[in-house]
Amino acid sequence: MQGIFPDVTPAAALAEHHATSKALGLPRTVLHHHRHSFAVMHLKRACDHQWLKNQLGHAPQSTLIYSVYGTYIGAQKLTAGQRAQMPESEKIATTLATTRQAASR
Repeated sequence: MQGIFPDVTPAAALAEHHATSKALGLPRTVLHHHRHSFAVMHLKRACDHQWLKNQLGHAPQSTLIYSVYGTYIGAQKLTAGQRAQMPESEKIATTLATTRQAASR
């Protein structure tokens, strides 16, 4: 796979990440954790779901973002089209998570 840094292997990138984290006294993480943090941060700021799907490399018709990050998306923020694409179980989970978030404020 050719990326923007063709001479850097995934193993070398992870090793450098671990060395830098250790030098800074940060906990050991994998790079995927930062992907999750990126997605959650943007969803909490009510970003456009299609934009985020594109940034994460998901297909435009994919509903993965709703199953993985549904608890961070307020049900009231979903469009009718987005809700229609979600399986019934995810609609219920998203609604419950939104209700819990509102109650904890």
